[in-house]
Amino acid sequence: MRPLLYVAAPYTLPEPVHNLHGVCRVAMEIYERTEWCPIVPHLSLVWQAVTPRGYDHWIEYDLHIMRQCQAVVRLPGHSPGADGEVEEAKRLGIRILSLDELPAEALKHWHIQNPLA
Repeated sequence: MRPLLYVAAPYTLPEPVHNLHGVCRVAMEIYERTEWCPIVPHLSLVWQAVTPRGYDHWIEYDLHIMRQCQAVVRLPGHSPGADGEVEEAKRLGIRILSLDELPAEALKHWHIQNPLA
């Protein structure tokens, strides 16, 4: 069974759909090139479109999921939400992967998709 890797990354800026696209590409590279099974909290964008909820709802939901993961990786870019997820992971003793532990191909997708990162 693959360990779960929570992918913490900017959601709002520069734009949610833009970020979803980049995170999904990164996650696929992680899945195909490592032993990790990435968890992409950005997929809640679809759920939000059907049953809108406030920011705090989704942060709480994401933290529930993150707490089940064996590790967290923080992709670059401004994100108070992702910063908070990493702080909670540290508090709980969840492993924080460095970007060096990801395949170079994965990060290439993030930087291409997110020029602000």
